[in-house]
Amino acid sequence: MTRLLLLVLIPFGVAACDGFPTGTSDSLSGSFELAAVGGAPLPAVMWSDAAATGVLHADRLDFRPDGTVTRHYRFVMTPHGSEEVEVFAHVLELEYRRRGRSIEIGRLEPCPPNALCIPNDIGRIRSGGLELESSLWGAGRKGLLYLRQ
Repeated sequence: MTRLLLLVLIPFGVAACDGFPTGTSDSLSGSFELAAVGGAPLPAVMWSDAAATGVLHADRLDFRPDGTVTRHYRFVMTPHGSEEVEVFAHVLELEYRRRGRSIEIGRLEPCPPNALCIPNDIGRIRSGGLELESSLWGAGRKGLLYLRQ
């Protein structure tokens, strides 16, 4: 139930709880498509428990030089013992902050007191792509490899 709640709340605004060093922000532009999770290709099982299994099928990040990024994702949750499938296909408008090769993606304002906050994605820019750690999928922080399109 907690995982379902996280997936339902994500499109309505994700607040940042992780801090990130401030400094000059370098711009980034272009699209990056998720290619692998923890070294395995998509679709990737992000979690499975007694109630359901969550599978990430796609995730794309479209960066703009103004410090904003659009995330397009498709996540499927299959309850065990049921043939019903819940598909979460959303578009999120987020912000990013870059410092050298380090990057943070999410909501950059502080998490309000007593709010349910999902930590921002953090990672590094590498040749041809991004390596991120993310908590969006309710499975802790798994390595996400995005390739420039």
